[in-house]
Amino acid sequence: MRTGLLIIVLLYFISVQKTYSEDSLSITANEFKEITGRGIATSWLKKDKFKFNYTALKAIKEKGFKNVRIRTNAQVYTGSRIDELEQVVDACIEEDIIAIISWINHNAEERANETDKVNYVNWWTEVARTMKGKSFNLAFNLFTEIGNNPLRNDINKYNDWTRRAVDSIRSIDPQRIIILSAPAKKSSSLINIASDIYTGDNYMLAEWHLYASGPNKGGGQKNWEGTGSSSDRANLISVVDIALNFTKNSGIPTYFGAWMPWDNINNSLSDDETMHFCKFFIETLEIKGIPWSVNALNHFYDEDQNEWTGPRSFLVDTLVMYYINGKPVTPSDTNTQGTSLTYYSKVNSNEFLVRPNFVTENIQIQISDVKFKEEGNLVFYNTVGLVAKTIKLKDNNSVIRIGDLQPGIYFLILSVNDNIYSQRIIIK
Repeated sequence: MRTGLLIIVLLYFISVQKTYSEDSLSITANEFKEITGRGIATSWLKKDKFKFNYTALKAIKEKGFKNVRIRTNAQVYTGSRIDELEQVVDACIEEDIIAIISWINHNAEERANETDKVNYVNWWTEVARTMKGKSFNLAFNLFTEIGNNPLRNDINKYNDWTRRAVDSIRSIDPQRIIILSAPAKKSSSLINIASDIYTGDNYMLAEWHLYASGPNKGGGQKNWEGTGSSSDRANLISVVDIALNFTKNSGIPTYFGAWMPWDNINNSLSDDETMHFCKFFIETLEIKGIPWSVNALNHFYDEDQNEWTGPRSFLVDTLVMYYINGKPVTPSDTNTQGTSLTYYSKVNSNEFLVRPNFVTENIQIQISDVKFKEEGNLVFYNTVGLVAKTIKLKDNNSVIRIGDLQPGIYFLILSVNDNIYSQRIIIK
């Protein structure tokens, strides 16, 4: 490994803290953003029939996705049926997957009257009470998508609904991650969120999106043809930069809540064009440091057969790969010419476990299925790529003191027997 090189390692996050007490460590919004990574939206709770599939959830984890956006029909999953939502959340926590509950009620959005507002706030109040005490790897996304309706067209109404929901949740769960929603979906509308809703709150992100139904050849902001013209690529880069500017000014990190790499309306893109867009999107969001969830599981995974054989399954491996200049990068690329970034595609290192991930004094290192032919080299990198600590490992289980390190995020790179493993910890 070369020191001084900026290392960005996107890796599988292992959460071992299933519940917490009042004095336990919480996760700030920035820390949550770092661990959320790449995810996939589900439809298990979108309709009246509960269709949760635990085997599919395990497959999501095994494939390398880090988060699940649980799109939830609030008209259905309330009262006694909130238990079904809790079942999905508990399964995500058990499988160490970031769970993002996302509210859906199209009828309420279309009417947006006082009764709908009360019901909306009451639903989030019920969810907050039900989920209180669960892992901090659970987040509340206040809206799945605000379409062309009164909430989108009346910013005062949007802010009133949002403010009341936030106040109710915070009265129950002060440190739960809340994900606000862009009033008009796009990043350019993030500035319309009333600043009093988030000012001083370290546990908030903001969701926005484009390409929820994919790119197309319509000539507008979502246009994509071939490998992507400079203007096609600029469309994505510009909206991402707007989101980053919002973060700079507000202190609120963002999350790209919905996208597809194909044209889901007119099917105007070829598979090759779809693949090019997919790679460019992933590389852009990775470099900019914005987590995302792709729409949606049923396009990739056949839940009847429990196989990755959905109509768009040819994209799945691409979605969990890492790219530089459109080319996949492997662990051997430790000094990639033309870039200061080193990526690792072997990020799902189940053989390399670090517990706990949120730590103050000591960490336990466990390495399975490895026979030490020689000492392993464990390097701690900080977020600017500098070596903070180096340790030699001689066996599969070690306890390491990290109290000498400053609080922050650290990337752990272990080299042993010509293999490279990676994990991440957050020191409080």
